[in-house]
Amino acid sequence: MAEEAQVMEGNITVPYSWTTGYAAGRFLTELRDNQKILGIKCSKCGEVMVPPRDICPHCYIKNEEMVEVGPEGTVTAFSVVHLSNDEQAVDTPFALALIRLEGADTDLIHLLGGVNEFGDIQHGMKVEPVWKKERIGYLTDIEYFKPA
Repeated sequence: MAEEAQVMEGNITVPYSWTTGYAAGRFLTELRDNQKILGIKCSKCGEVMVPPRDICPHCYIKNEEMVEVGPEGTVTAFSVVHLSNDEQAVDTPFALALIRLEGADTDLIHLLGGVNEFGDIQHGMKVEPVWKKERIGYLTDIEYFKPA
């Protein structure tokens, strides 16, 4: 005869660290130290990916050629977020955009700011990054993108 399973409520904290790898490590270091945005170029298909990936998702080969992109870009899609949760770093409503940086073949998702009204946001609008004064090597070292 099988016993009924017992359920215990609670949280378990499991702190851990991991390496960023070559591509993401260089990407984050350049954001922090030089206010530069890097992509990585596949040596087979030539696609420039931002954020960079160690392995091309199309050709499955290791990428090593880092290239500077942007800093300006174009909004390819956007959404205005009205729902909130306890873990968000910004108050609602806010805008998220897919941004195709100059020289890149993929889009970067980031906050869009510096607009008077959300109705002013348009597909195809040119944007540029607004950098934090104190950078720590996170994607959030770019505070947001604003209209260029």
